[in-house]
Amino acid sequence: SSLINEPGFIDYFHQASPVEELSLLKIGSRPARRFGARDISDLRAIPWVFAWSQNRHLLTNWYGIGSALSAFVTVRGEAGRELLARMFEHSRFFRLIVDEAEKTLYQSDMEIARLYAGLVSDSDAAQRIYARIA
Repeated sequence: SSLINEPGFIDYFHQASPVEELSLLKIGSRPARRFGARDISDLRAIPWVFAWSQNRHLLTNWYGIGSALSAFVTVRGEAGRELLARMFEHSRFFRLIVDEAEKTLYQSDMEIARLYAGLVSDSDAAQRIYARIA
């Protein structure tokens, strides 16, 4: 299932990141939220990405790439694995995507992210969501 559909995810995001504080800053030409609501779909991209960066999850840069590649290989089999290897070798664009995900994983600090997760009031949800991320 999708991480954002995980029960408690919205609270995790709001409590384990400085998104509310970032929403008060004038960092873009538009308000941080479309309608001032607390729903993820109303949040604009800049505070969404900035919040995940500040809490050191860096989630927006890497989360899901492993599942996507795995699903591709599951559907396409060995031919899919070989295609990915060829793309990595010959496609600058694909290589950049993989390199950026790898770099971001290196820059993520899951110990600091764990401390932010500790701010979430529902400790069961915090542990479950953090475990899916880490």
